Amino acid sequence: MTDAMLMAALSNIRGDARALNKVLAALDVDCIHTIVNTGDSVMGGADPHAVVGLLSKANVASVQGMMDRHAALFSRRRNALFRKYPEDLEAIARTHEQLSGDDIEYLLSLPKSRTLSVEGLRIVVCHGTPASQSDALREDDPPHRFQRQRERAAAPDLIVCGQTPAPFVREVDGTLFVNPGSVGIGPEACYALIDTDAEPWEVRFEPVSCPRP
Repeated sequence: MTDAMLMAALSNIRGDARALNKVLAALDVDCIHTIVNTGDSVMGGADPHAVVGLLSKANVASVQGMMDRHAALFSRRRNALFRKYPEDLEAIARTHEQLSGDDIEYLLSLPKSRTLSVEGLRIVVCHGTPASQSDALREDDPPHRFQRQRERAAAPDLIVCGQTPAPFVREVDGTLFVNPGSVGIGPEACYALIDTDAEPWEVRFEPVSCPRP
């Protein structure tokens, strides 16, 4: 099996550099170097600056999460964010203060979704849905919601989506939808391993012990 046939998906790192480092170390041991990340990478944890550095160094194919954008643009959009997210404003501000200029530039450069080609397969990575950064798919959503997003993304083989921390796998009309869970939320870090060499494709959710502060 080649690296390209076994890929990892991450989501909701939430500024937890220690958890991300453990996940990346586990992937390195398994020689998995195709890694995607659905965003919300920096807000909430102790070290958003280190998270950006780890993602960049590991060449993770990330997309921009909604909270990544808010943290990066805080100084310009403080009043609007206060009106929309009053309960999150302190965390957004704290994250913004910990980010360097290069970190902010990195976060703003990330696409809201991206399409990858891996061994001839089309893979779409998005934060919420292929059509919207602020929307989200959940495992128990009716089939038509998945069908609509599949059509918006031009019927790829795989859609990796995030925003919500609950992991799930669902196949709709020949497209596999995977939410990898959360690296930075919950009692353990969690990521997904997607084996496209298996028939049918196999998705495993891997826990990583990482006590939160």
